[in-house]
Amino acid sequence: QRKAQEATTQHLLLLLEEIDTDHTGTITVEELAEALENPRIMHYFSALSIDIRDVSQLMKLLDVDGDGEIDITEFVDGLLVLKGEAKSFDIHMLIMQNRQVLSMISKTFAHMGWTHA
Repeated sequence: QRKAQEATTQHLLLLLEEIDTDHTGTITVEELAEALENPRIMHYFSALSIDIRDVSQLMKLLDVDGDGEIDITEFVDGLLVLKGEAKSFDIHMLIMQNRQVLSMISKTFAHMGWTHA
């Protein structure tokens, strides 16, 4: 499994180089959008089971530091996490975390004397 992940990482690094048309080491939303018009690149994302219908959403998911560009670490780590189908466990973890956040917000509002309509 480690060898497969290393191979995937190498492919992602090559893909980053191809998408990074201005050779800055980062990918902009414009470069990503242009790259996703290439059928070969679209096929690669599809093979990873990564939904690329919404470029801006994909950009937001990958751009961890929010600087408007995807660097090499964000690209490789992000796509390794996003590849494949969501597992039931992953979805239930998100639901649980959302419930925890909502509970904390409700308690904060109650503490401040705010109520919701």
